[in-house]
Amino acid sequence: MAAGRWYSPSVNPLGWLDRLGAERTEKGQVLYVLYVIIAILVILVLLRILGIA
Repeated sequence: MAAGRWYSPSVNPLGWLDRLGAERTEKGQVLYVLYVIIAILVILVLLRILGIA
């Protein structure tokens, strides 16, 4: 796995999502789906905290 330049979440938080999506390997696909689900849950929790949802 190309761990170096791609792993800079502070600079580009979607860099790892793009990388996992572009790899299209079985492991990458599973991780991509998991990260998307986690991201959606985090957004929902933030909306609930802010009182929007």
